[in-house]
Amino acid sequence: MKTKFASLLTLGAPLWASLLFCCSSAAQQPPPPHGPPNPEERLNRMTKDLGLSSEQVAKLKPIFAGVDAKMKALHEDSSIQPDQKREKGREIMKESGPLIDAVLTPDQKTKFEEIRKKHKEDGPPPGGDRKGHHQEADRPPCVSFESLRTSSFDPA
Repeated sequence: MKTKFASLLTLGAPLWASLLFCCSSAAQQPPPPHGPPNPEERLNRMTKDLGLSSEQVAKLKPIFAGVDAKMKALHEDSSIQPDQKREKGREIMKESGPLIDAVLTPDQKTKFEEIRKKHKEDGPPPGGDRKGHHQEADRPPCVSFESLRTSSFDPA
């Protein structure tokens, strides 16, 4: 009897541990979406990707700060509908394009346009359009207690 109980315990403990791990990991919430990069992150990224000079960084810093301030104000404005906010946000970004391009060299402009095109092709950033993300199909399967109770388990 002791050997049967010991073998059941030896086989059952890993099963229960994996069951608990599976169900607890499936029940976890997805990470909160993060917002767009702040002006400092954008400057760092552009400096790395385009090789900006310190003079260019100094000229771009107030442009990015202004865009960031406008976008935050737009985000906090509860009188505007989401579709209108999206459109207004696009306008703000479109207005900043020529200001940014004026600071870049012709080679940097070309490279920046390539990056913009690739960004558009890649789709929305993480935390952007969340439709279809983290649905049930994306989660690992979880064994139900009912299926364990009704399954036949013969340790012998």
